[in-house]
Amino acid sequence: MVDPAEKWKKITVDMWRDAVYTNQTYFGDLINDTNEFVKNIAEQIKLNGHRVSMVEVGCGTGEFVRANEHEFRTAVGVDFNQEFIASNFSCGDRKSTRLNSSHLC
Repeated sequence: MVDPAEKWKKITVDMWRDAVYTNQTYFGDLINDTNEFVKNIAEQIKLNGHRVSMVEVGCGTGEFVRANEHEFRTAVGVDFNQEFIASNFSCGDRKSTRLNSSHLC
């Protein structure tokens, strides 16, 4: 049986960003719809006087987490691809966003 994490190691950061965010080949509409959905939920929570944290499991290179971090008290992204997570530490100042690498058991 092939370890799923091994398959993902073949996908580089540049390949991921190109397919998902630059060309939006695979997930263009899904990304836009998800961003809008999360913003609407965050707004409803804030209207009720609360501010919550967000955890994105399988955050990839972290673009979604960073794009929405201002909507939440704290934003955390977790992914098992260490290359994806490592690419985030060169992306500048991350005040409230935390991105972590984790191996799935």
